[in-house]
Amino acid sequence: SAAIKVESATPPPGPGTPTIVSPISGAQVTALQPVLSVQTAATQNDPTTKVQFEIYADEAMIQMVGNAVVDKVTGADGPTAWQITSALADNTHYWWRARAFDGSQLYSAWVNGRFFVNLHNDAPEHFNLTSPAPEAEVSIVEPVLAWTNSIDRDGDTVTYRVDVYHDVALTERVAGAAGLPADASGTTHWTVDTPLINREKYYWQVIAQDALGAGTPSLVRSFVVNAGNTPPTAPVIMSPPPGGQSAINNVPLVIGNGSDAESDLITYVFEIDTVSTFDSGNKQSSGQIIQSAGDTTSWIAVNLLENKRYYWRVKAQDGQAESAWVGSDFLVNATNDAPPTPTVRNPGNGAWSAIQQPSLEANPVLDPEGGAVRYEFEVYRDAALTDKIVDGASSTTAWIVTVPLADKTTHWWRLRAVDAQDAASPWGPANILYISTAPYQDPSIQMITPATPVIPETVTENGITRKQVTLRWEGSDPNIEPTVALYYGTSPSGYVGAVIVDGLRQTAGTQSGSHVWDVTDLAPGTYYVYAMIYDAKGIGRAYAPGAVVIPPAQPTGQIVVTVAGRPSTAKPGSMFDFTVRLGQAPTADVVVPLSSTQPLEGAVSPPSLTFTPQNWATAQTVTVTGQSGCSPIRSAKYQILSGKAVSLDPDYMGLSGAPLDVANQEGASFTGTTDNSQIHICGFTVLSEQQINATTWEYVIKGILTNTGPAVGAVVASLTKLPTGAQTVEGEMQFGAAATGETVNSADTVTLRSSAKIPAVTFQLGLAFHWSVVVQPQP
Repeated sequence: SAAIKVESATPPPGPGTPTIVSPISGAQVTALQPVLSVQTAATQNDPTTKVQFEIYADEAMIQMVGNAVVDKVTGADGPTAWQITSALADNTHYWWRARAFDGSQLYSAWVNGRFFVNLHNDAPEHFNLTSPAPEAEVSIVEPVLAWTNSIDRDGDTVTYRVDVYHDVALTERVAGAAGLPADASGTTHWTVDTPLINREKYYWQVIAQDALGAGTPSLVRSFVVNAGNTPPTAPVIMSPPPGGQSAINNVPLVIGNGSDAESDLITYVFEIDTVSTFDSGNKQSSGQIIQSAGDTTSWIAVNLLENKRYYWRVKAQDGQAESAWVGSDFLVNATNDAPPTPTVRNPGNGAWSAIQQPSLEANPVLDPEGGAVRYEFEVYRDAALTDKIVDGASSTTAWIVTVPLADKTTHWWRLRAVDAQDAASPWGPANILYISTAPYQDPSIQMITPATPVIPETVTENGITRKQVTLRWEGSDPNIEPTVALYYGTSPSGYVGAVIVDGLRQTAGTQSGSHVWDVTDLAPGTYYVYAMIYDAKGIGRAYAPGAVVIPPAQPTGQIVVTVAGRPSTAKPGSMFDFTVRLGQAPTADVVVPLSSTQPLEGAVSPPSLTFTPQNWATAQTVTVTGQSGCSPIRSAKYQILSGKAVSLDPDYMGLSGAPLDVANQEGASFTGTTDNSQIHICGFTVLSEQQINATTWEYVIKGILTNTGPAVGAVVASLTKLPTGAQTVEGEMQFGAAATGETVNSADTVTLRSSAKIPAVTFQLGLAFHWSVVVQPQP
């Protein structure tokens, strides 16, 4: 039998768990190769000599992006740091962890963090109008307009502005609304609030806007008011039922038939996609399906993928008018699959525990069918896993060992995931765990928000208006339940300030907490927040990386925007410059974000300007570049926004400069990008840019297609023209179904290599590319 390892004497103290310095958990970073840093324990005789770092692309910590073991920085030289060696992706979440190592066999517990890479503010992504269809009739003078939701790559909340016009030039506005919140269903609706004129034609457009004012417009659609024709009633979802499952991958979509008051012939259009916005490269469309005799009509969606959730919708048409879309979703699940094997969160392999009944934690995994997962744990006395001490299961990712483990002894433990049908993943590898109750670790805390300078939120309840700030933290105490207190002061150091709140209790381990701080009665100024976590033996403190800035009622700061002449863009690639400066010296740096309300018409560079107390009076130049627009109907004008400023100076925090009204010259519509006059590949998203050697750059890009002709079932595009010095590695791109007036993303990518670096504007405008397309008709 396997030998049982028992320490014959008190083992040496294990390495103390480090604390995260940067980036704090939940932070945003503005570099593709950020520096990760931790502060190792300062306890006397701590044996730490190295720090192990790991970074992952998923919370389950399965998709490793990079790792390193670096020498510990000691004494007054500061924290131990590692710069990630490969470029990360913009607008992407990452999870990382670090632990101390004695250079031989002993490790501390992992300390875990997460961050979001966000180089600059991006406008919301393109989206589609859904109802009414282009050129369709509506039967009421206050029709309902609908569109699929846009997604903001920065995670900002998106709101919508909708405008209805009486002319194709979009100058005679008759109705509209702004600040409309997105509907959770994936499609947002708005009812025209001004009666329209019967038998008149109208044009409408929606603009998606993020929190900084950056906007993305939809294409323009038209409809005709015809109160003399009643649209057919909406069909009824029959099968698969909402939220149901299908055991086959060629799935009949069955609806209960609608009816038409004028007994017109009814046809249906079905659409199915892997996203609820129905604009991915996987979308399928039925075309027009004539209503079947009897009570139901169906259409078969083919070649669906196992363990994939699909969204589908259907509408009825009578040749003149149509019903609203009716939607549902289902999961393709022919066979039940076991969940993946979870990885260990804590204690990591080789970790040191000061308690005899530690909490064993897994990184969460997702069941392939989306069902509930439980986690099973086993603890052994031997590396061969033949002498089991205890086992158990938990519906959460953590399980506390139910019997005391032997002190001063080495143990081995493992875990797996099991779904509701008892399908289990393979067991994970065994992890060494040293149990020793001798060392004590001080509690630690990180303030998560405010992460940057923030202005309090104004909240009105029962007619009373208050100003509030939500403070968030993550505290860790491996010993007992700690207490948290929050303070504020006018200095970012020294831990001297007034109490916000005390006596906030949290359970042992690593826990997140939040507190809403009412700052209504605070005078204008800049306030720094810090937290204290304490138990019966020790204490930990930390400042928030940002600050709470309360502007005065009449700020004295000014953002001065100057432009020569009347700004305009005449064609893709045309440019004009303007300058920005401050009106008076700030007491701290002022960051002024820059954005275009319609980036498909004009892009602004750089994305932000930074003014310091030294250079505040120096005008900085901003360039606006005309874009292809990707629309046959161009906007008459758009705006360039300067603000809202971010600063520790209350007289500048939240200020904006005067917006620039930019005219779009007539005739500035997009040029031909393909050999089909109705299919336009008008822009690209660069997924990766890599310099392979001194003379070769490689780019992987996705395309954006707009269809201004009849609906198509699919499009295959092949590159026939590239920028000078470039050649294709993989030059074919595929798109799914695209109805008239829709904009869709490609389902795959193309890869280019170039002898010179390709400017970003080349991809934005798409003028140096031309495509040969093969169009598959809609069924």
